Amino acid sequence: MAEELKQRRLEDGGAAYAHFEYLNIGATTLKALKIAGLIPNRDYEAFESRKPDALILDRRARIPRVVAVIEFKDDLSKDDGVVQASSVGAALNAKFCVSSDNSSSIWFLPSDLGELIPLKNEDGSQIRHVFRSPVATDAAQEDQKQLELVLNLDERLEGDTLLEVRSLNPSALARSVWQDIYSAGNTPSPQRALSTFVEIFMFKYLSDLGILTIDENETEISFEAVLKKTPQNCLRYYQANVRKVIQSKFPASAVDGTTLINGFALNHENRDHNHVFKKILKKFKEYEVSPEGGKFTHIDKEFKSRLFEDFLKGSVGQRSLGQFFTPRRVMKAIVDMADVEGLPSGARICDPACGVGGFPLEAASRRASRLKRPEFHLESHSLSGAAGDEGLSISSDVSYFGFDKGGGVDENLTIILAKANFVVYQSDLLGRHPNATSAIAAAFNRVFSLYRDTSLGSLSEIRSDTYDLILSNPPYLNSGAGSIREAAKRANLKYNAGGSGLEGLFLEKIVRELKPGGRAFVILPDGVFIRSADARLRRWLRERCFIDGIISLPVKTFYSVKKKTYILCLTKKVEPEEQKGPVFAYMVTHFGETLDSLRLPTVTDDMPELVRLYRAFISIRSRLSEDPDAIGILSSPRLKLLPISDFSAGGSWAVDRAWSKGEKAEIGLEFEPSSLTEEEFVDSLRAAHDELAKLIAEL
Repeated sequence: MAEELKQRRLEDGGAAYAHFEYLNIGATTLKALKIAGLIPNRDYEAFESRKPDALILDRRARIPRVVAVIEFKDDLSKDDGVVQASSVGAALNAKFCVSSDNSSSIWFLPSDLGELIPLKNEDGSQIRHVFRSPVATDAAQEDQKQLELVLNLDERLEGDTLLEVRSLNPSALARSVWQDIYSAGNTPSPQRALSTFVEIFMFKYLSDLGILTIDENETEISFEAVLKKTPQNCLRYYQANVRKVIQSKFPASAVDGTTLINGFALNHENRDHNHVFKKILKKFKEYEVSPEGGKFTHIDKEFKSRLFEDFLKGSVGQRSLGQFFTPRRVMKAIVDMADVEGLPSGARICDPACGVGGFPLEAASRRASRLKRPEFHLESHSLSGAAGDEGLSISSDVSYFGFDKGGGVDENLTIILAKANFVVYQSDLLGRHPNATSAIAAAFNRVFSLYRDTSLGSLSEIRSDTYDLILSNPPYLNSGAGSIREAAKRANLKYNAGGSGLEGLFLEKIVRELKPGGRAFVILPDGVFIRSADARLRRWLRERCFIDGIISLPVKTFYSVKKKTYILCLTKKVEPEEQKGPVFAYMVTHFGETLDSLRLPTVTDDMPELVRLYRAFISIRSRLSEDPDAIGILSSPRLKLLPISDFSAGGSWAVDRAWSKGEKAEIGLEFEPSSLTEEEFVDSLRAAHDELAKLIAEL
């Protein structure tokens, strides 16, 4: 039998099948497979001499696991294939079995009695996908569907039924763990507490995906293995064995030194921290087995974008830096308005103030769902079970770029979250190819970058005429904008469009970095649209861009921020010319969630109508003057098409003024008080002072 293994080259395992191995066994017995270490080493009694046609194995852990037993038969009407596979599968503790004649197949559970227990899809129908040997088939697309089914059955088979995919949103778990981290003593900053939660979250997530099983010394590094350690040794074991593996599997960026994890708030030398860490791991496990929980392989994408707000709400650091992170419903609407799926191959999308990476990742997700293909994909599929991922790379049809400002551990956290977000978005790819971690890291390091050792962040560089589409919610800051402008001068950067606040500098950068004909969707505070100090900036915009649209967002769109904001939609001119067409103006009163701290989902949502009307406007605006009837498809009490003459540099660009009080009442817009906080009032005075100083100097 050893010769049979050598002839089939199975001594070291079978053919790679995602993170599994496919063994086309032939005349090899279970006893020979056991001796070779390919299946668990135990007494199979009467089954030692059995010879199943094929096995699917998972050998990532120290003890191999049989996923499936396969039998190929010429005639499925006879039940001998089912009986053989079912009984052998039971002896091997297989997850499921298959009997196939290469034109039809039966998928079923193992059974000691050899009885037929068919497997069912989520809808209750019987699974009938035709199973063919993956080492013999040339039908790559069909084989991919088969592989997905095998992966799903291994992950989501409950009894005889494939469970429906359910995205987890462990926000309650995050809040509970947040309290544990703070109660550990040596009170960490909100950023460091969040960093600690994200690291433990990624540990559980990567373990559930099968990425963390054993290290190169065959030391167990899975979540379950660490959880089994005593409270005194749990954290020490994790920090000594697991952290370095995560960092080696996902190498840090050579540019900014960041990867998935950094800034852990717990220390194994602190006795209390060891017990707190064990308590946190138990909470993760309790959540997994709870009715609303499960394995961390399918995570609600909105969870991570909202996690930042849950941890940083009310913190001085968040407010002083102007970091007001974009609600995902608003972000999705902007991505839909931008028609990202219509971008040609080779286009470049950027967010110069990317925060946790929402805009680039949402754009990639939108393209993948609309174009029915993964946006990020492996360049090579020559994976093997233990060969690593040398030579592999991950590419995309469109290039994505996200930049932020870095410095200390706390400042670096946003880009770390962005990279963790990337891994969550690419969980399907990582689940199929667990050896592609270095390629995944190279991809997220290419997409997301920090500008370090400069107060300017991404403002320290202007990449003129580079991007086809820019989506951004830059930081809002008046106080301190003068010092940033001075730093830009010292760096020989010519920011001369006249913006008074930090957002004005970002807006100038965005316009300069757009290719001629490129488009931008930028969330900005009301000051840009109404401040006399920003009149020169508005004139500069009119000279270089077409003003496609201005969308009014409700006050408190951003958590704990009362500032009024707008979405500015621009197209950079190819040649200097006057804009003739109208400006799309829209009033959003609801975007699908409450405006209080809870941010609960609501049934009232203006965003679908906004997206539909904006895309319709873009498609017909060139013929509005020739075909007045075309405007009929743009009917809504929330929409007005305003003449470009209404947008002079010296006048207000706040589109709310175009609606009367009666019209606002009709669309349910409550009165929005135009009050300033003490901090905002001081900021306004400083901005006015800076502008007066410039005027005096010029005179």
